[in-house]
Amino acid sequence: MKNYPPYLVIKEREELEAELYRQIGQLKVELEWLKKNLFSSVEEKRKMIEPMNPLIPVYRQCELIGLPRSSYYSDFPGSIIRRR
Repeated sequence: MKNYPPYLVIKEREELEAELYRQIGQLKVELEWLKKNLFSSVEEKRKMIEPMNPLIPVYRQCELIGLPRSSYYSDFPGSIIRRR
């Protein structure tokens, strides 16, 4: 194992700590969102998705409440989903 200068070890530790706090914050946001949207029918789950939520993307909201993303998108009246 190499001996790294102490300032590099401290910097790496600080970066790791900052990333872990970011992840904790994200998980807290997701947990609060999930608490208010748990135990619902498929129709209710579709209505719960917040497409403009800047903190939790639609795909993640669908994962959290157990709604297939295709079920969310296919429910929009007159919508056409194009595959690339």
